[in-house]
Amino acid sequence: MRYYPGTGSLMVRGTFRACSTGPTGGIRNVTSLLFHQVLPLDLPGNEQNIWNAAYRNGLLPSQTFGLLLPGQSVTYSVFRFDEVTIFIGAGYNPEASGVDELTTGKTGWVPGFISIICTIDSKLTDQELLTALVAITEARMSVPGENGFCSPLESGVIIGAENTDRKRENSHRDWNRKIREAIRYGISRLQDNTSPREIPQTPREPSFYIHSTIGGDRWVEWQKGICPYYPCHYKGQRCDFCYCPLYPCEDETLGEWTDGSHGRVWSCAPCTLNHQPAVVRHLRRNPEASHIELKSLLAHNS
Repeated sequence: MRYYPGTGSLMVRGTFRACSTGPTGGIRNVTSLLFHQVLPLDLPGNEQNIWNAAYRNGLLPSQTFGLLLPGQSVTYSVFRFDEVTIFIGAGYNPEASGVDELTTGKTGWVPGFISIICTIDSKLTDQELLTALVAITEARMSVPGENGFCSPLESGVIIGAENTDRKRENSHRDWNRKIREAIRYGISRLQDNTSPREIPQTPREPSFYIHSTIGGDRWVEWQKGICPYYPCHYKGQRCDFCYCPLYPCEDETLGEWTDGSHGRVWSCAPCTLNHQPAVVRHLRRNPEASHIELKSLLAHNS
């Protein structure tokens, strides 16, 4: 699974068995999941908007599930809990009128839609996908609505499982627990950080949070450019992919399995592959490159 921003979109690429409540929804095999920003007046052609977003970003519409984010500004956040990754997209619109606009000429922002994409790094049956979809909806509804965010019934949801032969030992109850915890934390965090006067008018790099069981259960936020741990590997390292898009590669020349508070987890603490400048440049241009390809690139450049 890979994700990266595109033209007005955030794309998640992989080989998924997925279920979507979006405009082109249903259950089928797809290779792309995406959020796409639209202006509120563009909603009547919502299915066409998904197709156009797919074509614009070089994707096949027949292989794409998408969700629309109505708003003149959007923000994205990513929450990783072991094999579960939650992408939360939020759309904002300017206030119709207000003191700021009258006194400074600047318009404030009010939040609107929240949509969710969830990926699980494991093979799931269609029944398990539907169970996970219910877990996402219940988690979304369990967070009290604050700061003007819309009803969860107005939000779209996509759940995608990596369509591989790998079947994790975790039960669907464990996946659903992680889904619920990640969504509850994510939406609460989004609401805590919402300041209508500070919402950017153009899409920004996604915020990233990872759940850690080292030293007890906790969420760790990573922000590019202000990381208190820099340099965590070596001086001059590139941190574009601190949140490794290859995780878990399960390549024991790069990382190792270790014991967490909830069982075995993949640890890549000693890995510096995605901190190498040549690797970062290649991965940004080729977001679907495998870790084997990146290792070969590094060996060739060394």
